[in-house]
Amino acid sequence: MSNGETGPIGATGATGATGPAGPIIPHGSLIDMPDSVGLNTDHDMRYVTKVQDDEPTIPTPQFIGELWYDKDEPQDIPVGPPGPTGPRGLTGPVGYGTQGLTGARGLTGPSGSGRDEKVKVSSIDTVAAYLDQKLLAGTGIVLAKGNTGANETLTVSLYVAPSVSLSGGSTVEIGSTIVNVNLNWVCNKSMLTRLLSAPVPSGDRNRGPGGSGSYTHLGANLVSNTTYSITVGDGVSTAVGSTTCSFLNRRYYGTNIGTGPLSNAQILALNKEFCSGRSNTHTYNCSGGTYIWICYPARFGLATFRVSGLEVTFTRFTQDVTNNSGYTESFYCYRSTEFQHGSDIEVVVT
Repeated sequence: MSNGETGPIGATGATGATGPAGPIIPHGSLIDMPDSVGLNTDHDMRYVTKVQDDEPTIPTPQFIGELWYDKDEPQDIPVGPPGPTGPRGLTGPVGYGTQGLTGARGLTGPSGSGRDEKVKVSSIDTVAAYLDQKLLAGTGIVLAKGNTGANETLTVSLYVAPSVSLSGGSTVEIGSTIVNVNLNWVCNKSMLTRLLSAPVPSGDRNRGPGGSGSYTHLGANLVSNTTYSITVGDGVSTAVGSTTCSFLNRRYYGTNIGTGPLSNAQILALNKEFCSGRSNTHTYNCSGGTYIWICYPARFGLATFRVSGLEVTFTRFTQDVTNNSGYTESFYCYRSTEFQHGSDIEVVVT
């Protein structure tokens, strides 16, 4: 007897109930490791995966390598060999539909550190230090540990290079003495090292870890140009700040009816200012008629003059001048060749 024809397919049965959802573990969590990862689970193991996707202090997540932490005992953790690679699955059928347009090229992502590595540490307190020094040095990212009670976590922040400024220098008249120097430095963060330079006594140069601070060099007794500096470091890079105590002579300028040369007292009675060269511009009041006088150290060389925009010749005297600090130096003392008249006469010296 032959078989009858096949009957129609029956209706689809009802969908079964949805099973319970598995736990959600965010990236960056420190979690208990299951037996399947091949680690020694006799100890409480925790695993750092990668930077959290919702971390607000960096633009994109970045894989930072693998790190195991044994909170019970500081001993090596054996890692089992990788399992065999499974067979490649079958290629699925080609879908239908037209090809879409090519999208715009995305922005270039940040360069990777190129140093993914695995390491075991004995204490959660050393995790941040290890990643800072070994994995992320020079990449612009550092890690710091936070404690939320039962769960320890790692947080990410952008690396800030150290900077420091040093003050306390001054400019005084040559021939005088700077007895004490008060140094002050301002750091942008706490540093691991802070080291002052000579002429600070060797025993006082190392200021140890910390941030901004001050130091007084007692009995410095400086009589010539001297520069102080401080070098600070955060364990990744260093920065230097400096300040200088400078000794300068003065330039003297003003009016006097004397034909010259002027006496030392007459020169010191003129207007005065510290100078490191001969160039200067000033305005003179010559109402009633008088000479313009300009005196400066001869080591700055010969000068030319423009009075109210016109180049003119001044009469030059060479003489020793002793300043108020007792320092004597050869000066060029120039006098306008003619009496000048007016209340607003500009003289440019070059």
